[in-house]
Amino acid sequence: MTGLSTILAFMAPCIAAIGIARFAQSRIAKRILIAGGLFFLIVMLLTFIFGQQCIGGLLQGFSECKPAMLTPLAQTLASPLLISFVGYTVAGPAILLAAALFEILKRRAG
Repeated sequence: MTGLSTILAFMAPCIAAIGIARFAQSRIAKRILIAGGLFFLIVMLLTFIFGQQCIGGLLQGFSECKPAMLTPLAQTLASPLLISFVGYTVAGPAILLAAALFEILKRRAG
């Protein structure tokens, strides 16, 4: 249960970014929030699915998954998921700041 609560805690900012995007007046800010939120939401979801269904992890690599068809997919996506998962901590706030900047500039312009 702690794995589920942890992944939900990581997914919450992604879902919030998608929800906040509807209030943005700037098209660029709206697109940044939706694209960033969806990308990281998919990364978190795939990380959770592979973590639950496969033996191993992102750092060690996935060796075997319960539905055998997931094994090649998990092994192929392990490196990009690890990079994206680590990048989430850096790129997430940067994306939010960029969207906020575009939104401030749009609201100032009128």
